[in-house]
Amino acid sequence: MFLRRNFFSVILALSLVIVVNTTAFAYDVNLFKEITNKMVCLCGCGKQKIYECECQQAETIRNEVKKMLDEGKTEKEILDYYVKRDGLERLAAPPTKGFNYLAWMMPGIGILAGGLFVNYFLRKKQRIELPASNEKQENETAVNYSEVEEELKKYL
Repeated sequence: MFLRRNFFSVILALSLVIVVNTTAFAYDVNLFKEITNKMVCLCGCGKQKIYECECQQAETIRNEVKKMLDEGKTEKEILDYYVKRDGLERLAAPPTKGFNYLAWMMPGIGILAGGLFVNYFLRKKQRIELPASNEKQENETAVNYSEVEEELKKYL
């Protein structure tokens, strides 16, 4: 009985330690993945994200990021370090401030301008076609009325 109680106590303590360590480890891994996905590799491999790139430069940066995370640095501090060292080219997406704000706005502006351009030319084409079709209908209607009047005169 005594051994059974101690055995379950030891198992419970070990499972709590494992759960606490796994949770802390998963959080660091998620933060590591998030940080390395926000940076691109500048080695010439097509600007892949650091998390995905397999070159030596990306491996070095991944090790540096792990070391910085172990030292307790935040995501902002790590990204600021690499931006200061390598410039904004290191980031996968430009920050939304200053002139870079234009990079975030241009796709929407382009779509809006394209829609207005297409709308303008479709309406212009409709304006050209409508008068021609209206004249044709008026001529046909006028001919029909004159024929009807002639037929009525014959029978009345």
